[in-house]
Amino acid sequence: MDLFSKLKAVDTQFPKGALNVLFIFHPSVWNSHVYIKQALFGDASGLGEFDEPLVHGDGLFALSKWREIAACAHSRVNTDGTISIVQIWRNPRAYLFLTDAERARLTAAR
Repeated sequence: MDLFSKLKAVDTQFPKGALNVLFIFHPSVWNSHVYIKQALFGDASGLGEFDEPLVHGDGLFALSKWREIAACAHSRVNTDGTISIVQIWRNPRAYLFLTDAERARLTAAR
């Protein structure tokens, strides 16, 4: 699945100047987090197990218009109806930075 193309214009749905987090629900029979990480950081990022990989030119975080998005959260709906966050990737080029405390609150929220 080409997540890059599907998500490329999503930045237009977010307000400018706000701390924007994109929640991505992506079920897959394989490793969804690898697909998402490659779309965000570029194809070469799928090779490593880093939580905060380098941004490559073919990733969404490399696009200047994506600087409005502070982070992306790989999320899933659990069988009891709650939502879990599997992984949060911060955009190192974002105008506003998601702090560790904000990241922890998002991860703990249900």
